[in-house]
Amino acid sequence: KTMHLWRGYKVTDDFMSAVNAYYKTESGKLTVGLWNGQSLEGDYTEFDYYFSLVLTDGLSLSVWDINNFSSYPGADIFNYTNDETSHFVDATLAYQVNDVLGVSWSTILAGRDFHYDDNGDAKNSFSNYIEANYTAYTNEDLSVGLKLGGAFAFANEAHFYGDDAFNIVNIGANVSKKVTLFGQTLPIGATAMWNPEQKYGAMELSFSLF
Repeated sequence: KTMHLWRGYKVTDDFMSAVNAYYKTESGKLTVGLWNGQSLEGDYTEFDYYFSLVLTDGLSLSVWDINNFSSYPGADIFNYTNDETSHFVDATLAYQVNDVLGVSWSTILAGRDFHYDDNGDAKNSFSNYIEANYTAYTNEDLSVGLKLGGAFAFANEAHFYGDDAFNIVNIGANVSKKVTLFGQTLPIGATAMWNPEQKYGAMELSFSLF
């Protein structure tokens, strides 16, 4: 990737690579995996654990332990204390309404999504991110999609994605295309993102080898 975008965040501006190692059951309903990302400059490093479960047709649950320790060089990987950890645990319930429309609700359950209460104690903020994605066009080799994401927290006005009680944090458009190079089919993608809360935008180009 030329950079890494996630829910309206520019996680890294540098070129980066990612490895996704996973096991999927024969039924296809359960997936368990490890995800690692690192920028070529070495400023961004992330090591995640996750599982996803198909609950019913169109409805799925996924839980990620996201450990982006780029700004936590000395962090203990086993420490989940709010104001010390590099982790946050994120759960997503996603529903595919029809062939072109999908919606999801994600909540950060633990980790470095926190605020200090009146006593000065670190408390979970339980930040929420909701997203709708729409497939505008698709065929065998090309897909064009749009997305809109907003964020808020029940426990505090400020949250993981911004400072306002509710805000739009992710307006996006993406194009993916399969190209043939040296006899191999490579998926190539481009994602444009605008974040009204942070007042910036960016574009990511990516391709997959496997």
